[in-house]
Amino acid sequence: MAKTISEITHVYLEGKTLQEFADALGCDVSKQSVHQWKTGNRIPNALTLLSVLASPKASGWAKAWAGECLAALQQAGKSIEDNLDKEIERRR
Repeated sequence: MAKTISEITHVYLEGKTLQEFADALGCDVSKQSVHQWKTGNRIPNALTLLSVLASPKASGWAKAWAGECLAALQQAGKSIEDNLDKEIERRR
């Protein structure tokens, strides 16, 4: 079963404050954004995740987090596409 971004963020956040997490991403992210991702109220957009991966300032674990989140977004998108395709077929 695929992990959600909230679940992934919980794992990587362990032992860190929200501010430490945000600072380690190497791009302009607030601790409030990290809190929203952790609670599942919002998800990081793909541009933010790609910025983390490209940032020379991002820590290794932050890049791993971004990679896992991108994979989760891709999987979620695939699931949505599959469901839409099935619904379109059903309605034909």
